[in-house]
Amino acid sequence: MKKLIFILLLMLVSLNLHSSENNFNYTQNKNTLIGSFEDSDVDGVSDANDKCPDTPILDIVEANGCSKNQTPKFFNTLSLTTGLVYTKKENKSRFKKQSYEEWFFPVSIFANKNNWIFTLTSGYIDSKLNKNSNNGISDTDVIVGYLFDYTKEGYGVFGLKSKVKFPTSDTSEYEDYTFQAETYQNFNLHSFFFDVGYSAIGSKRSYKNSYYFDGDYSYSIKKFDVGVHYFIERNLDESRTLQDISIYTFYKLNKNYSLYLGYTRDCFDARDYDSISFNITYNF
Repeated sequence: MKKLIFILLLMLVSLNLHSSENNFNYTQNKNTLIGSFEDSDVDGVSDANDKCPDTPILDIVEANGCSKNQTPKFFNTLSLTTGLVYTKKENKSRFKKQSYEEWFFPVSIFANKNNWIFTLTSGYIDSKLNKNSNNGISDTDVIVGYLFDYTKEGYGVFGLKSKVKFPTSDTSEYEDYTFQAETYQNFNLHSFFFDVGYSAIGSKRSYKNSYYFDGDYSYSIKKFDVGVHYFIERNLDESRTLQDISIYTFYKLNKNYSLYLGYTRDCFDARDYDSISFNITYNF
């Protein structure tokens, strides 16, 4: 496992624009992944393997996390996330200036069953490029993956996932295929999250290739998580690198509801890019 983590760090090579869709998908993915390996009912079985994550305190449970009086659930974890992401960008050059403004209203369903994870994300986008407006359904993301739990060995969680973005919006023409590898490690009040992936964008005959890296550090203060997130992407076909930094806070209201608020700023690039995200998640 130490070699796997080392390989992930070596893949910190540079990654298309980290749009509001990607921003939302990352935060939703990170929070649901970390939440899956919590022990909500403190019965000694993590939520990722707990078929009854709401077992009463002091009840004796079996290996699946259920007491004799409980009926196992089909999904270990099932949650619904929605929110609002506002993005504003400006492209500057010697000859022209382009401004872009976008409102994204996402909806995402996350499910975990015996360490298999499934995510479906879509939403509504209202955008304006200079004076031209466009609105409608966003592209749809489908993620399938498997999580390897090494928390008992002290190595955290390692995941392999595949994602397909279907062009359900008016602005996209092709599918977007992404393969991801990620690891999460919690050190008491501190947590580290790394997400490395490869994207192939295009038709079945031709692709545009890019690699990306997400790095995240957060600190827990009671029910609050405060953190910073760094993203870098390298487009191999256009020889272009994009980077941004986010600061955020994550608040768990109770066992059912949690809130996320974050700000993202483009860095080391020719564009001005700002994004504000607010998400609310309900765990069933």
